[in-house]
Amino acid sequence: ADLRAAYPRAEREVTHKCTKSGNTKTQRWAGVRIRDLLPPRAADPNAGWEPLVTFVGMDGFGYSLFRSRAEEDDVILAYEQGGSPLDAEACGPLRLVKDGQHAKWVERILVEQRRE
Repeated sequence: ADLRAAYPRAEREVTHKCTKSGNTKTQRWAGVRIRDLLPPRAADPNAGWEPLVTFVGMDGFGYSLFRSRAEEDDVILAYEQGGSPLDAEACGPLRLVKDGQHAKWVERILVEQRRE
């Protein structure tokens, strides 16, 4: 499904420091909130574990957040950067954007559990 048509648009301005080049840049990102993409919670949140949400990139790397953090307003799956669609050079077509940290080339989102 086309995220732009299927979900409400969310925008954030985020300052990001590239670990490769060391450059710092503030950009406007647009996409969808992660909480809008997640299925309803299936288990009792007081059952002694916190579900993890893992974002897997085309490069095989994954980035995980506790579900409660992934559902906050400032966490988005971005499809635009600075008003332009994300391309492969900008680590698109989809990127996880939160707190100046990014998961690149996102192709899958997994909802997992982690026992305490």
